[in-house]
Order: sequence, then structure tokens, then C-alpha cells
Amino acid sequence: MPRPDPALVAESLALVQAQAAARWEIAAITQASVRAEVAAFAGWYSSADISSWVARLAKMTRASQRQTASSTSAFGLRLLRLVSGRQASRGRVDVDRLWGGVPLESVYARLADDYRFLRATEPLSDDQVLERVVQRAGAQTDQALTLAMRAQWQADAERSPVVSLYRRVIHPEVATEASARDGEAPPLPCGLCVVVADRVYKVAELLPVHTFCRCTVAPIVGAAGGSGDPGLSLNQADLERIYALGGGTSAAVLAKVRVAVREHGELGPVLRSAADEFRGPDQVKAAATR
Repeated sequence: MPRPDPALVAESLALVQAQAAARWEIAAITQASVRAEVAAFAGWYSSADISSWVARLAKMTRASQRQTASSTSAFGLRLLRLVSGRQASRGRVDVDRLWGGVPLESVYARLADDYRFLRATEPLSDDQVLERVVQRAGAQTDQALTLAMRAQWQADAERSPVVSLYRRVIHPEVATEASARDGEAPPLPCGLCVVVADRVYKVAELLPVHTFCRCTVAPIVGAAGGSGDPGLSLNQADLERIYALGGGTSAAVLAKVRVAVREHGELGPVLRSAADEFRGPDQVKAAATR
């Protein structure tokens, strides 16, 4: 099977790296703003204060979701044109309907529930409780932006007459939220993404993601692994780099990572360790009556 032209791979690499950097910058700025709002909040027991507070959080996050969607579309349409030679029109994404139809205000309001629950049940200091809530706020914000990226990519790809498959592209060069916050060097991708780096998805399928996932996507024209699949070459180069840093193929280590795609009621398909399960309503009810 013919491999992608090296020039196509090089141009694709430049595009996906630029998009990864742009997405990370939007995410880092938004998460910092949300965390600052949460850290400064004091009205944890006031319904009125919570309502106005979550409205502010949702407003700033929606603006960043739209920015993420716009950036994703500009990147995706260029990459689609590069790989397929055909133009595609931009899809329309309603950022208000990305969280399984749950308003962002309701998602952020859970932070107040968490705060009160931790204060009532955990032997933690006020600072420790607040730090936990701040961390969850950062995770929720990242999830919101990732949902915007995923939805926009799918909306654009579905409009292309020649693209029916795509794959995730991992990014060893892109820092995660936690490492950048702590001033650490950019880490390798998480084990979940490395293990599924060879998987191919139909355009009609939503990309399985996880919190602080930094993968982007690349379209496939024709057969997976063929001349219209530059993402495979990009991932292979990154995997070789990862294995070299790990002192070999790390097959024994990666063999221990069992990945499953779980359907989350609000987030859609997400990557999880196969040992992790989401609790359904019956499980929650059973646990509450023990």
C-alpha cells in the first residue's frame, strides 16, 4: 500500500502542531481565569451568590468554546483540503448543547455542592477543600473546551464528500494543564492515548476523549494506512520518540494499560482505564441505601 507523500506529512505536521498550540493557549488562559474566579469565591452557602457566580463562569467558558470551535474549524478545513484536495464547508456547532444538553451553569453549580459536601464530610482544612474544588473547576473547563473541539471537527468532516475515516494524533510536544501549571517540562502523552494511537474512527463516531486530552485529529482519504492517511505517519514518528525515551518498545508496560471506551451520559464516549466504571442510577441508589 502506498504511503503518504513526505511533503503531505510535513505540511500536515505543521498544521496539527499549530492547532495543538492554539488549542492549548485557549485552554490555559480559560482554565486560569476560571480557577481564579473559583479561588476568590466566598458565597458557597448563598443561592443568589452561586447563581451569579456560575453565570460568570459559564459566560467566559462559552466564549472560549466558540473560540476553540472557530480555531478547530480553520485548522480542520485546511487539513481536509490538504489531504483530499477538495473544499468543505464549515459545520455549525451550538456550544450550548455540548454537555449532553446540560447547561454549563448547572455543571459549574456542582462545584458549590462539592465544596459544601467536602466541608461537611472530610477532615480537610478550608484551603484543602478549596484546592480540590479549584482543581475540579479546571477539569470541567477543559472538558467543555474539548467537547467544542470534538463537535466542530465532526461537523466539518461530515460535510466532506471524500472523508469517511479519521484518527487521533498524539502530541508529545504539548504540555498538559497540570504540568504547565506546575512549571514542568512537557510530558509524554498519557498511556490511554498512546495505547489507542493506532485506532481509526468513522466520521459519524465521536472521538473518545478524556480530561486534559491534548490529541487532535487527522482525516483519512481512502484506506487507513494509505497515501491519504498522514496521521498514521505522524503518530508513528511520535511513538518512536516515546519508545526511545522509554528505553525500548515498552511493550511490557503498554501491555498493562487496558483501555476501554465508556459512554458517559453527558460527555459522550470517553477513554478510561478498563478497570474504571461509571456508576449508573441503580448503583448510586444501592450505595445510598447501604
